[in-house]
Amino acid sequence: MVSQTIKGELVATLNNVVIAKRPEDYNTALNFASSRKFDYLVYPTILHWEDRATEWSAKSDKVKVKMVVVDVKSGSVVKSGIIEGKSGLATFGGDKPQDLLPEPTKEFLSSML
Repeated sequence: MVSQTIKGELVATLNNVVIAKRPEDYNTALNFASSRKFDYLVYPTILHWEDRATEWSAKSDKVKVKMVVVDVKSGSVVKSGIIEGKSGLATFGGDKPQDLLPEPTKEFLSSML
């Protein structure tokens, strides 16, 4: 779900965006990217995830994701940061934590693309 959000932002500017078929550790992901001759690896790590029944608990959904962008050839980190999203209180049950990520993801990646 997080990967789909990131891909959604990247495909608007890049020609080839590939999502791992299953969760991978950092080194495995970097080795795969290198074997496929990719230029960059975007490696997200979910740090915090709260999917609450906001409509009756009055507690908002929250998500915090660490994003690392790596130059695959050199292995150096191009950009790293934490993005966060939080729902409003009047969601009527529609928001999920992944729904809170498009804007923070776009903001994080915009300086690079």
